[in-house]
Amino acid sequence: MTQSGVSHFYITYRQTGPKPGGIAVLDAATGRIRVTRALSDSLGLAARSGGTATTLYTLTEGGHHVTAVDTRTLETDLLFADQGRSWALDVAVNADGSRLFLTRGFGVLEVDTASGKVEGHPVPQEPSAAWGTVAVSPDGKRLYLGRSGQNSNAEETPCVLAMDVSEPPQEQAYPQETDTQETDPFEDLRRRAAAMSPDELEAFLQKDHVPEADAQETGPVSRHAVDVAAPAGKFRDVRVLLSADGATLYAFVPHQADPLVAIDTATLTVTARAQGPAPTALALSPDGTLLYAVHADRAGSILNASDLTETGTFPSIPDKAPAIAVAPDGTVCVAYSDQTCTVIAPDAAEASAPARLAGAPVAVVIAAATEVAPRSQPEYVGRYRHEAMLRRYTEYSGGHGMWSTNAVCEQDTFVPAYDKVYEGRYNLTDGVGVWRKNIIGEYKKFYRIPAWDNLIVDGDDVTWL
Repeated sequence: MTQSGVSHFYITYRQTGPKPGGIAVLDAATGRIRVTRALSDSLGLAARSGGTATTLYTLTEGGHHVTAVDTRTLETDLLFADQGRSWALDVAVNADGSRLFLTRGFGVLEVDTASGKVEGHPVPQEPSAAWGTVAVSPDGKRLYLGRSGQNSNAEETPCVLAMDVSEPPQEQAYPQETDTQETDPFEDLRRRAAAMSPDELEAFLQKDHVPEADAQETGPVSRHAVDVAAPAGKFRDVRVLLSADGATLYAFVPHQADPLVAIDTATLTVTARAQGPAPTALALSPDGTLLYAVHADRAGSILNASDLTETGTFPSIPDKAPAIAVAPDGTVCVAYSDQTCTVIAPDAAEASAPARLAGAPVAVVIAAATEVAPRSQPEYVGRYRHEAMLRRYTEYSGGHGMWSTNAVCEQDTFVPAYDKVYEGRYNLTDGVGVWRKNIIGEYKKFYRIPAWDNLIVDGDDVTWL
């Protein structure tokens, strides 16, 4: 058992090859994985700030489900599920852990973590935009939404939206929808405008209109958009990170030439810009004075949180899709897209030896320690040099028999330890694999992987470590 209250890093990762997605618990002191648990593909992970959370919240099943994860046991509980609505893309939890906020295209869902009740918050604004990321103020009354990039050649401006939300009603049923199409919050306004004379229309357009139905449902909503970068086509979601006191919002677009910016949440103005292109991942130190940034083309940088000037570096390799978090004592965890993760102790010149994840990381958070008995980290013995199909051994007369499966390992998938080796030939005839136990002549080696339900790896497909 681990000491109760000690912080650990929790990393969600995607399914890779035959292994499902899951969550791994990384010991902040040793940099080793203590335990993992399978979860459906995760799109996001949220925890209360400060490293004291004992419950995590993850988006699973294509963004239609929210699952609560107990940090001590890794037991899961389905908090919210709705297959009828468009999928959510990101999740944030307020300071006291009572409410979750999920971005859902043109709106936001608010989930009560005690009851699982859900309230919808439309995001009426012009120009119309979808929102991919979310941060919530410490009091839970204001949301900061990062614009989602579009898959078109049309240029759009990456921006963040500040949106005030009303207090959740005590008793409000979750409205059911009869289809999965998004509701246009300005439908009624457009119909009214179409019936107006030119003079009436000009006066109408001078006013800031909120659709009446939305105002009745959610109460008064104030909103303000702040541009983060120059207009661009096909940009990724604008990432948002809020300081613990809620005074400063940090926003950036990964891989964008425009830099990371700091926004004063009181005035909603940009107060500082970092030098150089935006980072690929960002985390804030526990005291709120430093930012830790991972980049696609250089080592990690440490920035002054107030003016975004660089004050130092930390051991981090360039990566296009990392995840990063900082523990209360200043220990940094970076999870890389090559399915490895490391920790960097405060002021350390080197990172820990890499630990292997079972899939590409999605997110990492810091939370109170697990109390699950530690298990040894899986031993990885090889890595796929190209995409290849796994096989299953089914013995019949003479020890022959090996069959293709639908399980495919992507390039760079790590291979756990094997317990048995078969020597023989495997040929494809009209798309059907035929394996023969070796007696004489040339042969190949096939390796049985217990961790993969005893599926068989062709040794020629693997670079052994």
